[in-house]
Amino acid sequence: MAHFCFHCGTPIQQNASYCSQCRAPVPQSQQNFQHSQPTGGAVTSVLLELMVYPVIYYLWRGREIKQLSSAERE
Repeated sequence: MAHFCFHCGTPIQQNASYCSQCRAPVPQSQQNFQHSQPTGGAVTSVLLELMVYPVIYYLWRGREIKQLSSAERE
């Protein structure tokens, strides 16, 4: 996975101080960048599916049941 220059968009080498195309300085945070596994998105997705979506479903169903109950009374 390549890093790209913020100024011109050219791919830059890892640990480079300057962009080889436009000679713009590479930020210090990007010079020693190491890639990690993209597990954060997967963990967040699982938590949403197992915890948040059921709560939204039950709240929605409760609203629907209340509407049906009030319609039967009329």
